[in-house]
Amino acid sequence: MPKTVKTELQTSVGAIVLENLQGQLNAKTSVGAISASGCDGTLRLTTSVGAISVTKSRGDAEAVTSTGSVKAEDFSGKILAKSSTGSVELNRISGSVEAASSTGSARVQMASIDQYVKVNVSIGSVNLDLPASKGLDLDLAARKVNAETMNNFSGTREKNRIEGKLNGGGASVEARTSMGSITLALN
Repeated sequence: MPKTVKTELQTSVGAIVLENLQGQLNAKTSVGAISASGCDGTLRLTTSVGAISVTKSRGDAEAVTSTGSVKAEDFSGKILAKSSTGSVELNRISGSVEAASSTGSARVQMASIDQYVKVNVSIGSVNLDLPASKGLDLDLAARKVNAETMNNFSGTREKNRIEGKLNGGGASVEARTSMGSITLALN
């Protein structure tokens, strides 16, 4: 297959692996894992039952599974990661993130933030690791919100909520969990 492609891959049962491709990449399976590595472009990855993994890629990615985890590492661009029943783990992301899980935890570690970080979990914890020097508009709500000392913060800080500006404000960071806690680390 040529390196730059516009492709649609679909299977009922079985894994799909995308490696070192550029272009518009759509992969869908009913039962099976999907992995994308070294890809550049628009990725639409969907499985009903199975895990999704995106590594060392960049562009605009959408990774959605009903039952299974979503994991991305070393990604640059905009990513939407959703699991109905499973965890979402995003590490060393540069760009913008939207992550959601109905039943499962979410961990988001940002190397840099472009416009936004949005995390919504119904049942489970949220762990955020964000750049300490970046200007952020924080809006975090949970049964318990844990955060280390935040220098240059102005706003409200309560047991179940943090809302305000860090370093004068900037990129939007919004996180919610109905049944769980949020932990914020600044590095």
